[in-house]
Amino acid sequence: MFNEVWTMEKEYFYVENMHGADWPAVKAKYEKFLPFVNHRSDLAYLLNEMMGEMVVGHNYIYPGDEPSATSVTVGMLGADYQIENGFYKISKIFNRLDWNPSFKAPLAEPGLNIKEGDYIVAINGIPVKAETSIYSLFDFKAGKQVAIKVNSKPSLDGAREVVVVPIAPGAEMELRRMEWVERNRKKVGELSNGQIAYVYMPNTGPDGYTYFNRYYFSQMDKKKRY
Repeated sequence: MFNEVWTMEKEYFYVENMHGADWPAVKAKYEKFLPFVNHRSDLAYLLNEMMGEMVVGHNYIYPGDEPSATSVTVGMLGADYQIENGFYKISKIFNRLDWNPSFKAPLAEPGLNIKEGDYIVAINGIPVKAETSIYSLFDFKAGKQVAIKVNSKPSLDGAREVVVVPIAPGAEMELRRMEWVERNRKKVGELSNGQIAYVYMPNTGPDGYTYFNRYYFSQMDKKKRY
């Protein structure tokens, strides 16, 4: 398989000079790692690293035929936790900035009144303490209503119940990325006294153009844009 991929690149790459890479030397460089390949994913990694020597976009392989585990979609609440007093304390809540219609922030939706520093003490009627993985109680719960009990103190006594809708892990990553982008934008503004704009583009696809349009044109008054 290694030899076949190397040969296919040699024969079918769109320019004969292989973007300046010494292709026989590249083969010698990477084939010495073959004895250490113990899994199909190892081979995919090795092949992709080899093809990366040509420094060209969209030149890679998919994992191929390899065993996979059963996928379990875990519902996420868009929050960071810390164990305190034997319970899960919410240390950070990620929000959708109120202006982004495509995001859902389970703990920051209007009317819930959940705050950083609150404790999650029960999920669907099951008490949650430090010895229990909070994520295990959200298996297959993405997009479904879940009743959680929150309290300002580490106790079930006096806790109030609210209904939230967890999101998929990928959706939570978007919340976290947006928080990172906004943090960077604010830091650039602070350090430059508002003179430098910060424009983030995750890719050159639809998402990238959306981010560009939002951040570039809203900061046209800045002296410089990065």
